[in-house]
Amino acid sequence: MKIHIIGSVGSGKTTLGRKLAQKLEIPHTTTDNLVWQRNPGGDIRNSEERRDELLEGVLAEKGWLIEGVHIGWTDPVIEEASHVIFLDPPFFIRSMRIISRHFKQVWGIEKADYKTEWSMLGKMHRWNKYFEITMKPEFLLKLERYPEKTTVVSRRKDLVNVQAELEAYARKPDN
Repeated sequence: MKIHIIGSVGSGKTTLGRKLAQKLEIPHTTTDNLVWQRNPGGDIRNSEERRDELLEGVLAEKGWLIEGVHIGWTDPVIEEASHVIFLDPPFFIRSMRIISRHFKQVWGIEKADYKTEWSMLGKMHRWNKYFEITMKPEFLLKLERYPEKTTVVSRRKDLVNVQAELEAYARKPDN
């Protein structure tokens, strides 16, 4: 099974990705970790060539779950995915999750792949707004070409249904 989860910061991509990847026993990759080389002293941006090479390696696997918010260079992920999930909780909910996540990371309750700083909290809020205004319409337009494999999830109830459907799909003998 090949799953692509798309959504803004605070939409629940990583939480859903971790749960599904574990349950479906497929590798989980976040596009941020293809873009950035994670280092204790601070992240270093990979070259586009290295990023694309890393992506090709993930796509070569038999099954995968890739989640992220990047657009353009991730088109092959959309094309090769058997399922595309677009997480679209309301803007206010995402904003509250961003704040909650920040404090959980500051207090050591939750781990981050990046350095937790006040400046990062501000960046996440700006990214959330940019996603809503600019990226969301671009993604939705792009996904119109793949209605048979795309699910847009705006409510928690729908998310539970999508998870159950994917788990049932994965249990079919021919998958």
